[in-house]
Amino acid sequence: MAVKAQGVIGCQNAPMPSPNTERAYRSDWADFSAWCAARDRCVLPSTPADVTAYVADLATKWRATTVRRRLAAIAARHRAIGLPSPTVDPAVKLGIARAERALRSRSHPTEPLGRGELQALVDALPDTTSGVRDRAIVLLGIGAGLRRSELAGLQVSDVRARAGGLLVRVRDRQGTVVRTALIPPGSSPATDAPSAWSAWIAISGLRSGPAFRTVDRHGNIGKGQMSDSAPAAIVKRSLMAAGLDPCRYGVGSLRRGLVLIAARSGLPDRGIAAQTGHKTLALVREYMRRDNLQQVNRMLSDPLPSGGYRRDVFLATSGGRVIGENE
Repeated sequence: MAVKAQGVIGCQNAPMPSPNTERAYRSDWADFSAWCAARDRCVLPSTPADVTAYVADLATKWRATTVRRRLAAIAARHRAIGLPSPTVDPAVKLGIARAERALRSRSHPTEPLGRGELQALVDALPDTTSGVRDRAIVLLGIGAGLRRSELAGLQVSDVRARAGGLLVRVRDRQGTVVRTALIPPGSSPATDAPSAWSAWIAISGLRSGPAFRTVDRHGNIGKGQMSDSAPAAIVKRSLMAAGLDPCRYGVGSLRRGLVLIAARSGLPDRGIAAQTGHKTLALVREYMRRDNLQQVNRMLSDPLPSGGYRRDVFLATSGGRVIGENE
């Protein structure tokens, strides 16, 4: 009894998860509960053997991030009622390591969206309420190099029009502003982020609260914030409508696409990293290195290089100073 009481006290002192995390945990726990029910296993408390088998099953269908989040949901549900988490058992940890190794061996990172793919993507979006929203999501996502959680957490007050484009405050999962990005006008009307944002605000009538919300098949706009997974589903649906392979591209292609377009425009890696929020330059340089190799291969097969790139000015503020093409 003392152990259980101690666990409950520990849970009370633990930091509260964000609303998005709570929603994800509920969904993840429901998935684990259904898995246990289908196999006539006890869901609470869970045994390390069952959790290990669940991890092995997940690894055949989902990415490592999903596996880790579902394990976190299992741990949180046990701690909430003062039970020890089965996820700390050595057998479960070994199962996690094996699953992640298997996932790494067959994982293929999403490719960046280039200008051509971006144009095809926005051209395929319908002229409906959801289509207008999706265009704004895609263009703000690539323009500011946003992660899917950053897209979901964006507030109306975080986006401001200015002479040079859109000034966007980017928040982390806890709602704290972590950086500010300036999105310049697009190279064509269809890929212009400022006009896409204006169109979404005009059709939605939003003045405060979450910037991007659910839209039902009748065009009715929801009141609450969309889940972290919603931007990924929206981008995937849009990719399929444009005839682009959703196995090659995804919501991560937006951030990588920004790196690709900005690097081809001659912008420095430090300025690109400030815009995307990468904590180190390693990933940015890796994306740039891969693109350089692809361009060299294309030049070897075709000695006539295809047309030039418009030198958009991507800027980002960091620590009170502006990082741009002159740095």
